Amino acid sequence: MQGGAGGNGCISFRRERYLPRGGPNGGDGGSGGAVYIVGDSSLVGMDWFLYKKEYAAGRGGHGSSNRKTGRRGEDLVLGVPLGTCLYQKRDEARVLLAEVLQGGQKVLVARGGDGGKGNARFASSTLRAPRLAEKGDEGEQAPLTLELRLPCDVAIIGPPNSGKSSLLTTVSGARPKIAEFPFSTKEPVLGVVEIGYRSITFAELPPLVEGAHEGHGLGNQFLRHAERAKAILLLLDGSSQDLLLDYDTLLAELGLYSQDLLKKTQLVAINKRDLLSDPEKLHSVEEAFRLQGVKPIFVSVLTGEGIPELLAQVAKELPKGKEASPSDKEPARPPIIRLLLSERVAVKRDGDTFAVNFRPVERLAALANLRDRRVRLQLRQQLDRVGISKQLLAQGVKPGDRVRIGQVEIIWE
Repeated sequence: MQGGAGGNGCISFRRERYLPRGGPNGGDGGSGGAVYIVGDSSLVGMDWFLYKKEYAAGRGGHGSSNRKTGRRGEDLVLGVPLGTCLYQKRDEARVLLAEVLQGGQKVLVARGGDGGKGNARFASSTLRAPRLAEKGDEGEQAPLTLELRLPCDVAIIGPPNSGKSSLLTTVSGARPKIAEFPFSTKEPVLGVVEIGYRSITFAELPPLVEGAHEGHGLGNQFLRHAERAKAILLLLDGSSQDLLLDYDTLLAELGLYSQDLLKKTQLVAINKRDLLSDPEKLHSVEEAFRLQGVKPIFVSVLTGEGIPELLAQVAKELPKGKEASPSDKEPARPPIIRLLLSERVAVKRDGDTFAVNFRPVERLAALANLRDRRVRLQLRQQLDRVGISKQLLAQGVKPGDRVRIGQVEIIWE
């Protein structure tokens, strides 16, 4: 993310008839545009970020004569789905900067650069004809990693072909892809279910298989979406030869991703109840889970059997409070990320060359016409004013030495 650069200040003098000494009238440059990230409740994915990696706001316009300030750069506003996390890498560690959880929530991630001052701003009683103006400052650059964690109340997790998509379609208005082959769901799908007076958001996650933490199947990175869930619904395939093994495999993979997932409210449902017609087999399955301290709910997405009981149990077990579906109300004070630039004067010596790092002076030197002796004299006065000349002399600068100010090199006089 790159904030727009500020426009350059203008070096201009008033020229009118009968006013031979009209004085400086160069205007300031306009500020660069900023980059904002805004929560948009209508978005569900971030596929467009895969095709474009760099985003930049508009540049500020240059100042002009008659003290005209340049136009302000256009802001860049990027919409993201609710649940987006903004990370930045610092010292090999990934730091969470902000979370976008509400529609309209705005996060400033890269400020635009300040516009440069025109020469009219440098006029004083002792400097009647300033020939200096500032270059517009560069906008902030913020390398960010965006990660989506869908806000949901219940995360549906299960092995391939357990009926997760069919269950979500049955209980909500969602229309995920349903097929007889495994791994038909490759991205999380949300659906909202009205249970009594409550709106509960379900999220169907891609299939979880043994070895997912090692990259088998679709891996386990999609489990990050379950981190926001209040409860986890483990949906098992009733046609499996070993339901208890499937259950243990799911728990193991959840724990390998994050132990916090195992601490969430957990429900177990066994789909394809219509295939478990043998009462003895049904009883043996119930007994095996009972010994594990689990009471499974048998359902059939095909016939609808057990679905009302499952939803009632979800509403009962789900921690009450604010649902995960975020509000579209914009917060009064949106979070702001600001990468502060150093304003400390730094002078370093390298042989006969002295390097000066101080943004205000670097911006002045960038536009200075150093072939003009009057300009060199005025630049030296600015170095004296901020204490840079004193530091250079303390480090042994002498006439003829090279002084590098930003990208500009001058000969010390």
